[in-house]
Amino acid sequence: MPRLLSLTLLLLLAGGGPAAIHAETEPGTAAADPLRLPETVLPGLASLIRTALEGSPGMLRGRLDLLAAAAHADEQAAPLYPHAGFSLGVDGRQEVRRDLPGIHYGFSDTYNLSVTQPLYHWDALTNQARLGRIQQALTENDFTGARRTLVLELRRQYTGLILGELDYRQAETADRRRAIHLQLDEDRAGRGEVPAADLADERLAGEEGRLQLEKLAALNRRAREEFAVLLGRTEFAAADLPTDIPPVPDWSAAVAPAGPIPAGIVPAALLRPDGEREAARLNLEIQRMRLRPTLDLVAGISQSDVSYVANVAARYGVQDRYVGLQVSWNLFDGYASEAGMRAARAELRSRQQAWDEANLALHRRQAADWEDLQLAQRELVLAENRYRTTTDRLAAARGQMEAGQLSDDAWQQRLADGEQQHLALLHLRAAQLLRVAEYALLKQWGSQPAARITFP
Repeated sequence: MPRLLSLTLLLLLAGGGPAAIHAETEPGTAAADPLRLPETVLPGLASLIRTALEGSPGMLRGRLDLLAAAAHADEQAAPLYPHAGFSLGVDGRQEVRRDLPGIHYGFSDTYNLSVTQPLYHWDALTNQARLGRIQQALTENDFTGARRTLVLELRRQYTGLILGELDYRQAETADRRRAIHLQLDEDRAGRGEVPAADLADERLAGEEGRLQLEKLAALNRRAREEFAVLLGRTEFAAADLPTDIPPVPDWSAAVAPAGPIPAGIVPAALLRPDGEREAARLNLEIQRMRLRPTLDLVAGISQSDVSYVANVAARYGVQDRYVGLQVSWNLFDGYASEAGMRAARAELRSRQQAWDEANLALHRRQAADWEDLQLAQRELVLAENRYRTTTDRLAAARGQMEAGQLSDDAWQQRLADGEQQHLALLHLRAAQLLRVAEYALLKQWGSQPAARITFP
């Protein structure tokens, strides 16, 4: 019995005892910002998020998209401004004339410099510029959404890495327990107290446990490699991870069910369908103006009639300077404008339907996520209470074991059950941390314009 007790104490000191389980039994009571709850609770996550937002490959691609969208918006607005052009031509001539003998050679040069300023195009050019700005705004919103998605994914993977390491340590502790128990049984078999054949299943269980450990180690290594790629790093070490999931702070005072969207506000969640609907409307207006006359202001200088052929009665070096109004009118285009209008009307109806569907889906998701959040919180509270009861029972059982009133096998079983319950509680905590923060974001995303959301 003294040797058995010493082996048990060594196992407890190795990290599998009730002291480790009993840590952090009281849930937090301090209120926290639910929008950034995981970063507040989990050490190291906030700095990793800042690093990823600056240097991850996805963010670099997003910034390039922003540059391209800004350039495209400038290109769409360019027809509103003056345009200048210049042309120059030089050509040689060979003339055979009835009034003069022989062949005569010469050359002529022409040039033209003109400036055009659109004056009135039935708002077609203005609408085209607005289309460019809408596309730029949508790209900016997509970039902001990509940043939020990156933060959410970083949170999920970070908590997953923590839980993966905890799962590995629990499996490692269980493997050590099996090894100790097998060694004791082998000693007993050596003394003839138990048949050696009865240890075959126990040895197989030990091999299966070690195989499971190797699988968990491989999964955790690959998960860290994926996380490093997401961060824009070459590697991420398990030593950089916290060793626990703290209790979820009180968030009830800062989160409430999402209400109706305020009038006159386009929430960030509906910015894309709203922008696409507006773009379809502007495109329809542009199509309607295709056959209407347009008015431009033109000015320029040109030289066209120049001839240096000998003995030819022609004008030399005539330079024209002009300024005035120019009306252009495309009278018939083979019904192309009518077909364009039909297509634009269909597109507008489609975009309106997409907006209605997105609006309905937003309301349904907000209601469903709030319900899931409340149910998950009740489950977490029950798990916290059950865990406190378990730690109290383990403390009492430890006293019984030390007093010799409880067998080592029974103590080890209770200890393993307590560790499993503790690990399940940590999984619930991690899931609720993510769920609270995601609902807080959804609430803002579904009720505030994009400019007012400061996350991340």
